[in-house]
Amino acid sequence: MPRLAKIYIALFILLMIAFTYNDANKPKPVNWNPSFKSNDKEPYGLFVFKNELANIFPNKNINSIGSTPYEYFNTVFYTNEHNSDSLFNYVFINPNIEIDPPSLRYLMDFVHSGNNIFISSESISQEIADSLHLELSYEPAPKIKIKDTLSIDPLEVDEPIVKMTFADPNFDAETYTYQKTIDNHFISKYDTLNTKVLGYQIVNKKKKVNFIQTKYGEGNIYFHTQPYIFTNFNLLKTANAAYASNVLSYLPIKETLWDDRAVIWAQTIGNPLRFVLSKPALRWAWQLAILSILLFMIFRAKRRQRIIPIVEKLPNTSINFAKTIGNLYHQEGKPEDIVHKKINFFLEHVRSNYLLDTQNLNDDFKRRLQIKSGVAKIEVERLIDFIVKLSKQKEIGENSLALLDNMIYNFYEQSQNYLKIKT
Repeated sequence: MPRLAKIYIALFILLMIAFTYNDANKPKPVNWNPSFKSNDKEPYGLFVFKNELANIFPNKNINSIGSTPYEYFNTVFYTNEHNSDSLFNYVFINPNIEIDPPSLRYLMDFVHSGNNIFISSESISQEIADSLHLELSYEPAPKIKIKDTLSIDPLEVDEPIVKMTFADPNFDAETYTYQKTIDNHFISKYDTLNTKVLGYQIVNKKKKVNFIQTKYGEGNIYFHTQPYIFTNFNLLKTANAAYASNVLSYLPIKETLWDDRAVIWAQTIGNPLRFVLSKPALRWAWQLAILSILLFMIFRAKRRQRIIPIVEKLPNTSINFAKTIGNLYHQEGKPEDIVHKKINFFLEHVRSNYLLDTQNLNDDFKRRLQIKSGVAKIEVERLIDFIVKLSKQKEIGENSLALLDNMIYNFYEQSQNYLKIKT
């Protein structure tokens, strides 16, 4: 390997080591991506909430479910023996909840038999909305500038302000104020006969329903429109933690089934490369290895590449062929053959490009050709009249051939200019 190449590779490796060291020692930025994973300690994970469930439902089991409700009820729940008086809470917390139709049927039967379901989501599928007889709406909340102190470089950002309160007079009249990520998602329609309003949210002095309890059979369905209040970021604030605890206080103290499928999906590593790229240190090592291999291949190929022979360009014989054919006709001294061929080629061009019948070259044909080609009327009439005249002559001179060639050339040129202007 040349000395210069070795120097370049050494410099590259030193730079990569410096970048890696700098990246490993700089403060890790806050990950604001909403994960809603029960094992995630980032701002929008549910680690704190999952651990607080034991205090909200004391002396009761909290069972995580890593499959669809259909699979769980078929393979676990109904196959285990439960006391006849054992009732459960089923908890969903996610900004967008999709439940397949078989799972939804099992859940509705689960509630009808006396159990409870708690759902906190900003949006749900149409099937769930139809089953709960409700409709969700959204109106952008007014935003104000607040200082984001959790980022590495504090800056002012626009955030909406949403206040929440309860309908039950047994709770105090305090309102709970939320800013980051909480927006104006609310319940606009619900079954008034079987539904009890439990809470509201206030945006710009407008009160909207955000928490309801719907009676279904022997059980209840609790629906809340603000899943972000249960994330780590909001639960670490004392007042907000109190609001989340009060929301869940409506659920009876029963065994609880926690829909934890978000964790299962996140932990499923489809291939080893996905795991490597998910870890910063392994990702840097992988990128360094790829770049090193590329550099090695470039310099190695430069040393071993064979000499590529120069292939001369093949001569263009089309012009020579045309000259030879022209000389043959000239030597024969019969320009009428060329004239007839030119006329036939021109008429074929008219038939192919303008879809005109060339049997009768009358005034109507001239008019249509002029309209479609865009060539001046006088030019079209002169050319067609000259073609008719030459078609009737037995002997044609070279001057007539030259004139016909010039007229056809002008026709082609004018029609092409017209086509460019038209397009």
